[in-house]
Order: sequence, then structure tokens, then C-alpha cells
Amino acid sequence: MRLKTIIIDDEFLAQQLMETYVKKMSEIHLLKIFGKSKEAFEYMATHPVDLLITDIQMPQINGIDLVNNLSPKPLVIFTTANPQYAVQAFELNVIDFVVKPISYERFENAVSRAVRQFQLVHANAASIEGPFITVKADYKDIKVFLHEIVYMEGWGEYIKIITDTDTIITLHSLKKMEELLPIDLFRRIHKSYIVSLRKVKSHNLSEVVMINKAVVPMGKNFRQDFDF
Repeated sequence: MRLKTIIIDDEFLAQQLMETYVKKMSEIHLLKIFGKSKEAFEYMATHPVDLLITDIQMPQINGIDLVNNLSPKPLVIFTTANPQYAVQAFELNVIDFVVKPISYERFENAVSRAVRQFQLVHANAASIEGPFITVKADYKDIKVFLHEIVYMEGWGEYIKIITDTDTIITLHSLKKMEELLPIDLFRRIHKSYIVSLRKVKSHNLSEVVMINKAVVPMGKNFRQDFDF
């Protein structure tokens, strides 16, 4: 299934560049390119869109306000020349935040995340409980639903999994867990921590605050994934 996609950017050269990139990707079906966010907003009111790739700084309606007012919301990738919007964008649970100038490799990585997220959601659309992982704890197998995980902390050969309602300690490698979890939903932010992107309340250069008020350290070598 190809993602029905629109691009919004008031810069013609940026439009051309992203159109060139998108045409290289078989997973994407480009519906339209807009130079004005208001026109795009009106289009999405009557046309289903799976993926929105939009600039933030635009006349009429900026990208953040646009996404805030969309219902239902498609998957979103923000593009901008100004990284100061990262925190606001992150709080909207967007797929990615890409700082201009944009290389093809960086753009492809962002779109690939969107494709994986789309496939994950639709593969589990018939399941009320949603996707899960199974871990061993207390001599039994425990099903841990991804939407309930807040963060994971590495404890030597063990991992502590903090969920909305419980704490689970299991014998596991944090590195292997990172490889197992979908990158669109979880991010390694420290040698000892993986966080759920959906459960992040705020963050800065040195720490991430989760919705359960836990403060998780941000490692210097992992900041790039947050597009600082």
C-alpha cells in the first residue's frame, strides 16, 4: 500500500527538491504540492491523506497550527530551517522533524519511519489491544503492550520496563530491545535508556521529562536523533 502524500512549502525550490526525492520512493503516492497552507487545509478536509510533509514557517497558517487543527491527523513530517521549533513539533507526536537543507538520505530516513508506522498501525487495525512484546519475568511470559510503555532502563544484564501501570524487570539486552522496537515509536536517548516518543512531555539538551513525571537523562551521543 502506497501512502497518499501531500507536500506544503512556500519555497518553490524546496517544493522541487522534495518532489524529486518523493518520486524516487515507491512507497509514496504524491497527491499534490501546495505553496499555501490554507489551500492544503481545505484540500485535506475532503481528501484522505496518509502522510503530510510540511514546512513550519509559512504565511496564513504555520505548520504547527495547521497540524493542531487537523482532524483526523495524518502522519506528519515537519521540515524547517529553524530548529527552535523542535520541542513544539515533538509534542505533536510527529514522525520526524527535518532541518533544512535536507539531504536525500535524511529525507528518505524520515519517510521510511512514516512508512513503518503506517504499516504497523494498519497491520494491527483489527486488534483492540494493539501490538505488544513478550518478555520473561517472575518465571513466566508477560505480554507488554507498546502503547503502555513509558520508558526502559538498562540494569546491566537486565532491563526495567516502566509502563503506565507497572514496572517489569526482565533479563534482556537494551541493544537487542532497541532493535526489536519500532523506531517510529521508541528512541534510544542514552546508553541506559529507551523512551516512548508518545510518552514524552518535554525535553532539552540534557534530559527528557516523561508524562509520568520521570526525568530521563539525554546522552550527548544520542541528541542527533532529536534533531537539535
